[in-house]
Amino acid sequence: MKLLKFSAAWCQPCKQLDVFLAEALLEYPEIELVSMPIEDNKDSVSYYGIRTVPTMIMVDDNDQVLRTSVGFTPNKVKPFLAGT
Repeated sequence: MKLLKFSAAWCQPCKQLDVFLAEALLEYPEIELVSMPIEDNKDSVSYYGIRTVPTMIMVDDNDQVLRTSVGFTPNKVKPFLAGT
């Protein structure tokens, strides 16, 4: 699985999410983190309909969207990663 993390350099919640994910993803070695700065990934931003950062999109090995999370709420990240 891949975790597409859409963010922006000016976004403070995005920076907080980066720190949180660095630790949380240690529990999920099967998840590959793919950072998607919106400034550099305009086609993907359009394709996935990103309107807010941070946005996380979990995709399977066939790039099918499994789930999406918008914003950063610490107590919701681990359940999102676990798929619960």
